[in-house]
Amino acid sequence: MSVLVLVLVVLFCSIALLFPRKQARSSSRIAAVKRNSPVILRQLVYRGGDWDANPGSLRNLARFASNCEAIKLDVRAGEPVNGRDLPGSDFFVYATGHHAFDLAGSDLGGFLSFVRAGGFVLVDDNRGMDAAFRRFVAQNFPEARLEPVRSGEEVFRKPHNVGSMPKIMIHDGSPAVLYRLKEGQDLNLYYSFSSDLGDGWEDSLRHRVPEETRKLALEMGTNLIALAFAWSSAARER
Repeated sequence: MSVLVLVLVVLFCSIALLFPRKQARSSSRIAAVKRNSPVILRQLVYRGGDWDANPGSLRNLARFASNCEAIKLDVRAGEPVNGRDLPGSDFFVYATGHHAFDLAGSDLGGFLSFVRAGGFVLVDDNRGMDAAFRRFVAQNFPEARLEPVRSGEEVFRKPHNVGSMPKIMIHDGSPAVLYRLKEGQDLNLYYSFSSDLGDGWEDSLRHRVPEETRKLALEMGTNLIALAFAWSSAARER
């Protein structure tokens, strides 16, 4: 009997060596974007404000970024998305507007899950959103702070050297600032204040932005896409 048990043990170990178990990979709800896959830009739908203030902006940005030889990405504008549909589905999410910024229920839960899992979000104040967005951050990220991204950082240099955050629309004398949300570590939530990038991405006749300024806005947008892709590539390698 003991000999039979010994034979069975040896046989089992031999089979285990021939067919090793695959190690489970840690997975994130945010899928890494492969270079041969389309990069989808989506606009966030939210309550209380004009979330679609610049309906053509992402389409134009996608076209411009796709023609950037330095990053060689297939960038496309997707359909607008609700917060509840964000986890695990999107790569670059954009929100803009002039007034309120509010998410609730499953839309809020989905948005927070997306951000905490590393999803890339750019909130672009189209003038008038600042107080509402800062209140949203204070309520939902109480331990976090919005920290200015310093001029000269990589997001302002690659692939286009724009120097610092460009001011696209001159509403007042406030300087254009790009903020990054920090909560112990950097989150991929960026906030553009007093810049109006979306107005620069929009069709040229809509806001009558000078072509040189419009090009600067599109270059800054492409830099942000490159930054998001760089994070995604790093996540895929982990």
